[in-house]
Amino acid sequence: MFHKIVFSIFIILALNSNSTFPRQETQEKIQPGTACELKGVAKIFIDPKMEPADLTALRNALRVGLPELKIVSKPEESDIHLRFGLEHHFGPEGRPRATPVGSAVKIIGPSEVKQLLCLKDWRIRYDVDHPPILLFAKYFITEYQRANSRSGCER
Repeated sequence: MFHKIVFSIFIILALNSNSTFPRQETQEKIQPGTACELKGVAKIFIDPKMEPADLTALRNALRVGLPELKIVSKPEESDIHLRFGLEHHFGPEGRPRATPVGSAVKIIGPSEVKQLLCLKDWRIRYDVDHPPILLFAKYFITEYQRANSRSGCER
């Protein structure tokens, strides 16, 4: 009986919006940017909050596709950050789904970023040979090369 009471109190406190538990509700303000802002980028930081296999695959793809680009280990040393993860939601039939989301952002303040690229809600079929992280890597490499080419982004 005692355990049920303690558990009930815990649930009530956890669900109470005024509880004393710390809450992680720091929403970043996202400003729109363009892929043309990749021009001149020399250092990137790859957000480590992704699956280790995806992190390794993205690093390897960038080292091969863009050898001139330096991958740094500290976010404050970079020009941009690459992020990749899964966005969880429910599909039309009510079943849970996960959509891969990849983005390139430039940090412009403590809780403010400029989104230069975003690849989300892909209609491309992917499989073991073409996982979503490699599709994102290919997309980033293509846009980076276009932005840094002579005929790329004219201003």
